[in-house]
Amino acid sequence: MLKSKLPLGIAAAFIFVGLFSFIVIKYALNSDPTKDLKTSDSSRTPITTLGDIRADRDSSGSQDMSTDAGDVTVTVRIGSSEPDLSSGGDSSGAVTQSTELSNKKKNTTTGKKTTTTTAKKNNEKLVKLGAELDTLAKAYNKAADALNTANEELDAAREEEENAQAALNDAKDALDRAKELYDDGQADNYRRGAAAFYDQNGSSAASLLTGDELAGYTSLGGENDATSLDNMKRAIELLKECNDLRADEGKSRIMVSDVLMALSQLNANAEEETGDSMNRSPYAEILAFGFDDPFDAWYYDERDSDGGHFVTMTSENFVAMGMGYNSNSAGRGSCHSMLFATDDGLGTLYSVDDYAAKFEDFYNSAIKGRYYSEQEDAVNAASERLENAKKDVISKEATVKTANKAYEEAKADYEEKEAEYNEAKDS
Repeated sequence: MLKSKLPLGIAAAFIFVGLFSFIVIKYALNSDPTKDLKTSDSSRTPITTLGDIRADRDSSGSQDMSTDAGDVTVTVRIGSSEPDLSSGGDSSGAVTQSTELSNKKKNTTTGKKTTTTTAKKNNEKLVKLGAELDTLAKAYNKAADALNTANEELDAAREEEENAQAALNDAKDALDRAKELYDDGQADNYRRGAAAFYDQNGSSAASLLTGDELAGYTSLGGENDATSLDNMKRAIELLKECNDLRADEGKSRIMVSDVLMALSQLNANAEEETGDSMNRSPYAEILAFGFDDPFDAWYYDERDSDGGHFVTMTSENFVAMGMGYNSNSAGRGSCHSMLFATDDGLGTLYSVDDYAAKFEDFYNSAIKGRYYSEQEDAVNAASERLENAKKDVISKEATVKTANKAYEEAKADYEEKEAEYNEAKDS
């Protein structure tokens, strides 16, 4: 039963297939072959022949156009006589609209990267130039400071040269006056100092200065020696002060003698050298070292306490006094020695005022015997000072010249780098 039905099924299938095929073929023969193209998407460009394809050129003068026909992509490159045909939509080597967009995007990205890289390089260049400019600015300022300092030192050197020249002129004037005043006839009086004055007074005091046991400490008329005219003049001024202070205390004024003056001078010279009292006389002594005015110690420091020096100098027992002054400032300093006597066995006694007047007359004459070697030494010293000042000016001028050259070079370097920096900043 089953075998008899199988052939009938197969026959029916063949009949069905044949009928379906007939219908399809008949329908195909009656249809318009261009209907699909005419009713396709209106956005697709109608194509009749390849030669009829057109496109509006863009501003660059070229444009690519492509159409899809089933599995075949037709690409027409404007400006090319032959179209490119490729199957499966794979158009290797063909430029499509999507490719152009991709390329433009890539170009934009590349352009941004290029711009960023350029800006970064420019910034790095500015930073480098700025650092170099800062270094040059510091060098420029340093050179300017050095030049200012050099000019200031040159001004000071020139001022010193002017002062040295003025000092030399003054020294020469002093030398000229000393030469005019110099009296060779008074040279011996000036040289011997106090001894010459005592001889003029007719006293024996001069012999003490050369024959006493302390005479070895004395250099007659020496610059710092108590027997020099200037130091004896100062000692007489102190005798006046002593009497004034005694008067303030209600005490009598006492006298002065050549002998007490000579003995005080011997003491002062010896004591300045030894630093201790060397008084060998029978007379009372008060002693001071290192004071311009010994009464600061003897009177003012001891007045309230009735110190020994104060009591001695204000005693009513004394009738005469003498003073020696050695001006050597070395060691313990200048030395003042003062002697007081109670009797009048000292030769001629003078009031301090009369004694001062006699000495002043002698001094004014004897001082003319002072040889002008001191003024000559002053001229020589002033000349040396001027020469040194001139040499210093020359040296400072050379320093200014060097500093000015360094300044100009630093300035040029700075301005050149500044221009380079500004140019890079504006670019």
